Amino acid sequence: MLSIHKKSIFIICLLLLGLPFTSYSQRLLYFNGDYTIMDTVKGRAIYAYYAISDDSIQFQGSFRFNSDLLLKEEAMRVSNVEIQGNFSRGIKRGKWEYEQSVYDVTLLGIKNLRVESELNGEQFRVLGNYRNGRPHGTWQTQRSRIEASKAVGKSVTSSLSFQDGVATGNYEYERDIDGRKVTVKGSFDDNGFMNGEWNLQYFNEGLEFIENRNYTKGFLTDILVISVDSVNTRDTLYDLVFYDVKDRLTALYAGIDDLNFEIGEKGFGLDFDNGYRDEDPEQQCQQKGNQFLRDVFEIFDAKKSIIGVISEIHPPIINFTRRFKYIYPDEDIERAEDLLSRVSHSLKEVDSIISLPAIKLNRQRNDSTAMAYAFLEHAENVLVRIERAARRINTDFFDYNNRDIFFKDGVPGLTKTFNLKYDFNNRSRNFNVEYSRYIIGPDSLVENLDRFYQELQNKMSIWIAWVDEKISIIQKEKEIQEIDQQIVDLFNKLNLIYVGQKTDSLFVLPTDKGALIRGAAMQKSQLQREVFDRFENQLREDMVRDYATTESFEQRVTKGNRIIDLSQAMVDVFYDLEKIDRMPESLDSAFIIFRENPFFDRMLESRIRSNIYSKGVERLLPDMRRELLRFKTGAELREKVEEIKRLNERLIELANAPNEDEDVKRLDRRMRRENLPDRIKRLLGL
Repeated sequence: MLSIHKKSIFIICLLLLGLPFTSYSQRLLYFNGDYTIMDTVKGRAIYAYYAISDDSIQFQGSFRFNSDLLLKEEAMRVSNVEIQGNFSRGIKRGKWEYEQSVYDVTLLGIKNLRVESELNGEQFRVLGNYRNGRPHGTWQTQRSRIEASKAVGKSVTSSLSFQDGVATGNYEYERDIDGRKVTVKGSFDDNGFMNGEWNLQYFNEGLEFIENRNYTKGFLTDILVISVDSVNTRDTLYDLVFYDVKDRLTALYAGIDDLNFEIGEKGFGLDFDNGYRDEDPEQQCQQKGNQFLRDVFEIFDAKKSIIGVISEIHPPIINFTRRFKYIYPDEDIERAEDLLSRVSHSLKEVDSIISLPAIKLNRQRNDSTAMAYAFLEHAENVLVRIERAARRINTDFFDYNNRDIFFKDGVPGLTKTFNLKYDFNNRSRNFNVEYSRYIIGPDSLVENLDRFYQELQNKMSIWIAWVDEKISIIQKEKEIQEIDQQIVDLFNKLNLIYVGQKTDSLFVLPTDKGALIRGAAMQKSQLQREVFDRFENQLREDMVRDYATTESFEQRVTKGNRIIDLSQAMVDVFYDLEKIDRMPESLDSAFIIFRENPFFDRMLESRIRSNIYSKGVERLLPDMRRELLRFKTGAELREKVEEIKRLNERLIELANAPNEDEDVKRLDRRMRRENLPDRIKRLLGL
């Protein structure tokens, strides 16, 4: 037994060595029960583990999983998954076995209380080894066809070596599918890149394909693709040498200075690319073979296959291909960034124009506006193409793509001549737009993009100036239409509230205005009828005629707004006019008081402040009423109505003043001598 002193030294040593002492003191737990892998495969698992937290565990020791899953009940198709291996502190170590099988089950009968059955299907196994959680050593895959519960034919076996998780060395694959043999033979370098000769034989859409590829440490240098039909007729589909790749590799190995590229260390999967476009033969020739290889190597993809379903911290690394890393001048990046900013601004400008309702709704007004709209749509499309190219140049897209190859035919869509089509009067028409600085190759790419943009911008400026003028005319016409509509609407409203009949035109008046006004006399006050008569017979027709015959846009808007303001004022004062008509009666009551009659039972009426009443109600009010009927504008009508309302308020205030108010008495005495309306206004404080 260790002494206390020795125990302390042991613990200190563990801490100094960085060992997780607390985790080693944890109790090992065991699990035996239901378990799910790949989110859908349910089975049972047996394993030991440490509880790291409430929702996290660390596998330790043996792990086993088994699942039987009924795939298709009516045909008795079942799937079986078995996994077993070992963990060390959550890291896979040693030998691991993965097995996945799919069988069709045929029931043969029952014998001695046992159900006898027959299995037909396929069994797939992966045997791998881990060191420090990384694949290490030789991994084998075995695929067997099962008939009548027995393996038949030759089992497919392939092997792939790993060094600390990275694929390396030779690889061979052979499989029989429905009597047809598919094969893969090739090798990886120490970094997991395809290297040397690779031979493929596979089937696609009923044809057999034979491929011979050559790689240099992840760079595809040549490819031969042959198709073979059912009668063994051979057709060479591709026989390509990637001279762009070979030349660059030769230059690198020769140690030539000032190269604008180097070998990148990043892995890019099976699709080799040096800046090729989708339609290029260098890209097309790889597609079918790469799809076949993806299926073959999918078992090593820890995200898709059963080898990665349990705590896959360090998945297998197979880089396949690499690319050149290109170094472009900083001036290119800066110029592309500046170009991108200007193009984005132009895009906003042209989009703001073609999205205007005025131009969208009126583009069929004449041939010129239809043509202008077609050009602006063309300009937007070209700007998008320039922006897309500039944005790619300004990102890391071309770090691993050859810009000269990608743009070997120039920027798509930036050609010398554009034939633009548009419709007018239900007929298709067209016109050409010519550019002198079109882009047909990768030379001085950013500079030529900038020049193309500048020429487009010059053309846009001419068309936009023309469109702006047309839009201004259209908008002016629209504004006049809106004013016309407002006037008509207000005239309708006036006729409805003052007369009781609607009109739908600026010039068509009620058939017999006098008859209508007389018919409405029982409903409208005297002043309402007089104000409307002033508007109808002395103002409206002249104002509308003057407005309609004015050619100047600004003057017409001014005159139209004057009609609108006067009409709206007529609406606004309608109820005030009725109150003004009742003012004499209400003011008469305000200036009357009742006193006791010593001779009779009824009260005696007595007028107070008779001078104020007579001058304010009988002299000034009629004069202000006559002045109101001389209005010409909405402002005058509102002002005169408000002035009469202030007179009413002032007279009510004086009528309600206390009898002992000396100022009111003095004002009443002074009013006796005044007859001029202006002097009466001043005395009343109006």
